[in-house]
Amino acid sequence: MNIKTRKLKGYIALSILLILCLIMASAMTFYAPNNDAEAIAVENMDSQAADLGNLLLDGYENDTTGTGKVFNGDVFWKLVEKVTDSTSYNKNNIDTLTAVKTSADFRSKNGNKDIVVTIDGKQWIATYLSTNTSGDPILTFWLANNETTSTWSTGENNYKNSWGNQYTSNLYGTSFIRAVTLNNGGDYADTDSHMTTNSPKSLTSPWAIYTVPNTTSGMKGSLT
Repeated sequence: MNIKTRKLKGYIALSILLILCLIMASAMTFYAPNNDAEAIAVENMDSQAADLGNLLLDGYENDTTGTGKVFNGDVFWKLVEKVTDSTSYNKNNIDTLTAVKTSADFRSKNGNKDIVVTIDGKQWIATYLSTNTSGDPILTFWLANNETTSTWSTGENNYKNSWGNQYTSNLYGTSFIRAVTLNNGGDYADTDSHMTTNSPKSLTSPWAIYTVPNTTSGMKGSLT
């Protein structure tokens, strides 16, 4: 792989490579049994988290310069420092960031506070630093607060019929929440009509910038 290309890949991957996984993880909190209030409440952000600010440049979605710049460099590198405890990383060596760290590690280095950035008006907590199979660094975020609610499927979860063995709605891959609520698009098992229904990706979805390609006509601000 061209060295220049790999450096660019490592620079971008830290912020957006797993953003769709983050959305899924946030959605799963609707269904996970938990009797403890472990999430940061909005009103406690100042005392429980270090909020670094908006990771995206103001007006990036309306960029007319042709540079394609998306991230606020000051916030991005402050984020890298907070999750690595190092100021030595830059765009030329960020792909060497390979040490696995958890949110507990982040808090231990930052006054027992979680690290938070804002993306598209939503606050995200830095949760886990790891690498992909190519060795590129991946920083996973968890959505701090969310008021979105959704049914998992459109009817009985495990309805059996002529397509049931292949398209059961209790699977995430064929669920309503994946295709429609989280705006991934594609087919989902519609147990009301006993068939699959195709849902196109919506440009007006609150998750559109994470799921709709920037090559789609009318799409602004895409991070994909």
